[in-house]
Amino acid sequence: MTDEHKIKELNTIYCGDAIDILKKLPDNSIDLIYLDPFMGSGTTLAVAKRLNRKFVGIDISRTACMVAKRRIGTDLKIIGAETTNEVQKMNPHDVAKLIIETRWGGYANPKKSGDMGIDGWVENGTIPVQVKRSKGKVGRTVIENFKVAIERDHKRKGKIVARDFTSGSYEEAERIKKEDNIWIELDKFDDIFETHNRSENHHHGRPKVTHPAFMIL
Repeated sequence: MTDEHKIKELNTIYCGDAIDILKKLPDNSIDLIYLDPFMGSGTTLAVAKRLNRKFVGIDISRTACMVAKRRIGTDLKIIGAETTNEVQKMNPHDVAKLIIETRWGGYANPKKSGDMGIDGWVENGTIPVQVKRSKGKVGRTVIENFKVAIERDHKRKGKIVARDFTSGSYEEAERIKKEDNIWIELDKFDDIFETHNRSENHHHGRPKVTHPAFMIL
């Protein structure tokens, strides 16, 4: 069972309690902003919205935030930043959705297996994307295999996201561009995810935050 399914199972467990608690608050509390610092699937926020109250939710899990956002409404905004190390701990499918949908505005491949090397598409479905979560460098063979996937998808351009790439992978991407007229862009996690952990100067004397929190507004 995935983390998302576990979170969905909790959606209705405490909903009644949350409604009772918020309804007992005085009428002048309608102007207050309700904060749930451990929002999980967003039950308290959903109830607050139902009662026409303002709210802010915080959770350490990106998956929880995405579930809460779909549950409460697409007009909500998720604020937060992942580190590359944090991404390595996530479910591979969640990583692909995070990059392709949240960061790039595309749509992820709903297939979790048998996706033929394509994790999703960006630019209105014109550019296939492959996300490699392995800690090692992606090499020449991955580039060549993805070229086949691009051709099978009847496209002329694609993107691969990985922690790092070998020099051979860049050479192979350049060769494919010249010989086959297929453009494969190589993107690193560090170039996608903004993080305050890259420099001590960002901390201003405060401890490093290795597990960033996400807010949904």
